[in-house]
Amino acid sequence: MAGRRSSSSSRSPSGSSGPSSSFGRAIRRSLSFLARVGTLFVVVGAVWIPLEGIFVRLLSVATDGILALVEHPRLITALIPDGNRITLYSDLTGTPARLTFVNFESVHVSVVAAIALALSVPLKSWMARFRTCAAALMLVFLVMLVVCVVQIETAAEAAARTQLGLSIHTTGQSALLEWLMRKSSLLAVFILPAALFLASYGSVASQGGGFETAADRRLRPPGKAAGYACLAAFLLCGLVALWPMRTPGAASAEGLRRIADLNPDSGLARFHLARELETRGRFADAREAYERAIATDPGLVEAYLGAGNVCSKLADYDRAAAYFEEALRRAPGDRTARHGLAAARLVAGLYDQAAQSYAEILASDPRDASAEKNLGITLVRLKRRCDALPHLERSLALDPSLSRDEAFGAHVAALRRECAGREPGPGAGS
Repeated sequence: MAGRRSSSSSRSPSGSSGPSSSFGRAIRRSLSFLARVGTLFVVVGAVWIPLEGIFVRLLSVATDGILALVEHPRLITALIPDGNRITLYSDLTGTPARLTFVNFESVHVSVVAAIALALSVPLKSWMARFRTCAAALMLVFLVMLVVCVVQIETAAEAAARTQLGLSIHTTGQSALLEWLMRKSSLLAVFILPAALFLASYGSVASQGGGFETAADRRLRPPGKAAGYACLAAFLLCGLVALWPMRTPGAASAEGLRRIADLNPDSGLARFHLARELETRGRFADAREAYERAIATDPGLVEAYLGAGNVCSKLADYDRAAAYFEEALRRAPGDRTARHGLAAARLVAGLYDQAAQSYAEILASDPRDASAEKNLGITLVRLKRRCDALPHLERSLALDPSLSRDEAFGAHVAALRRECAGREPGPGAGS
């Protein structure tokens, strides 16, 4: 009896020790795996820190190339990397200028986590680890490139809406960007690291485990081709990192027209387009764009000034004067409008009105050398040559650079000889 009880009691502990031992091994393996991942995360993170700027520059160069392919015409004209930031430049206002920037500091956490998880699986050799790391890095770069393109397009849209009240994408494109923003973030933060770990684990499992004997190492091919391919890829990355970045270029009339078409209720968008067309010498198109800007936003004084300028260049002086007068009605005292109106009247041969306009300018700003000179020229054309002389002399005193114009200096000298000993007539200043 005693023997049976002893035998029975000895089976019970041995039966319970089997599951306990399996559970213990599972816990030890899990803790070992977590320790390995943590160690690799620290090591990869330390190695990655000096490479962050190069990685962001590679992203910037590649993104710039993608935008050149998908944007026609380009609205984001340049990407300038600086550390973890990429600054966006655009010519939405007709002048290449900084629009906003995107900070990619958080991207590095995803990169390090993905590579650490890919390397956390026990591999057979250092060459296998190197190939796994290189493959993981290339896959990470492609995924982060997608994230970079989406974030830059999204940031540009947000900045254009906030700062300028303009949209650079259609409604459908904006909805697609919002969807891509959510999905690409999910891909980079969760799916990519998990996929790399499972791929590494599956590769090892398919080869019969993570251990290798000396005989296996002697029989295994050296894998030089894979090593050379990885080396070539890294050299290519180095060349791209040293490639000079494209600087912000001149504004694109096609790009500004696209912005104007995307924002039909924005007079400012039409104004920027008109100003660019005027700069390119397309005065008839510029006048049409200015007029559309005025029709969209009648309170946009700058559009009246632009329309007046191009009408003057098209020799339509009556129309130019009308635009400048409307600008003055909306912005009394505007210096550009006053000079534009006076010049339009002068060139149109309305000398009395031009003289009055220049006299009004000088009444508000007696040190305006340009107004003094043009008033003198106007009085000469009114046959009031000696009345013109004091204004021409004051213009030379206010702006000595005018004396470099030899013809103008000779004209003033001739008037001095002609008017010597004479007093200016009444109303010389008007």
